[in-house]
Amino acid sequence: MRRAPTDGPFVHAGRAGDPDLRWLVDAPLPSEPCGYVCVGGEPTLFAPPGADVAVTGVERHDDPAAAAAEALPAETVCAPRHLPHDAALRVERAGSDLRSTTAVADARARKDDGERAALAAAATAADAGIERGRETLGETAGDGADSRDATEPLRRGVAGAVAEAGATPRVRVDGTPAPGDPVVVDVDARVDGYHARTARTLVAAGEGGAARRAHVACESALRVAAGEATPGTDVDWLTSEVRAELGSFGVDPPTDVTLVAGTGLARREAPRVGSGAALAPGNVLVVAPAARVPEAASVVRLADTLLVGEEGTERLTAAATASRV
Repeated sequence: MRRAPTDGPFVHAGRAGDPDLRWLVDAPLPSEPCGYVCVGGEPTLFAPPGADVAVTGVERHDDPAAAAAEALPAETVCAPRHLPHDAALRVERAGSDLRSTTAVADARARKDDGERAALAAAATAADAGIERGRETLGETAGDGADSRDATEPLRRGVAGAVAEAGATPRVRVDGTPAPGDPVVVDVDARVDGYHARTARTLVAAGEGGAARRAHVACESALRVAAGEATPGTDVDWLTSEVRAELGSFGVDPPTDVTLVAGTGLARREAPRVGSGAALAPGNVLVVAPAARVPEAASVVRLADTLLVGEEGTERLTAAATASRV
């Protein structure tokens, strides 16, 4: 287990799906509620009897939240803002005062070697899904089948390739696989709880035009982001550069898209746009430029997952950016 990144005592409670608790425990969480405390730099996880959690420092208790509260000193203790309400009440009734902190979420933003390995594996699986989608779309365009019936088989095929590569898939397909029409294949792949994302816009038997211009704009925006996402770069500024690059090609992103976001145990996490955060080595970002194509009533979208290094970035997703299959 990891020590909480706070100077004083720390408490949290939750179950599988809570990224802060998952990071602190540094192992998959059971479905049953658990309580975590760190006092004097020593972490302890309180778990129900029989709960499957493979870490040392686990104490079994019928009521983990109560046990965690009782293990705290009668002083001010730190907790995430989303500490469950019932757990907060138990802590206060046990004689401790609570102070909200973002320390865990902030610490999660800088990935260690194990986290980077999981993210790289997830990115590789996402790439495999994109390549399966490219192959499937090419076959669909050439067999004369009704394209309206091809969207769900395309999604299932992409998801199957991600799973075969050892990741848990979440696949979105936007558009109808018809010749000349852009189809967005957007893949989120998860390994050991860590999310990586690749998105590509594929056009079967395309002939250029507005969709091609939008695609070139998104490619250029990805290159700009990869070159500018260095330590010390302001996340808000990086986002504005992606937006400006799209604009230089005469295209606009949809109003409801997130162009830059941190990723890890949550699909979107620190460093966040609007937080005033500067990039640091170990940050992992999803950069996802998108451009509206009014002529085709569609959107072109690309996404890559980038690791910020000491001097530059490494693209964890390496799918080809060609717009045709």
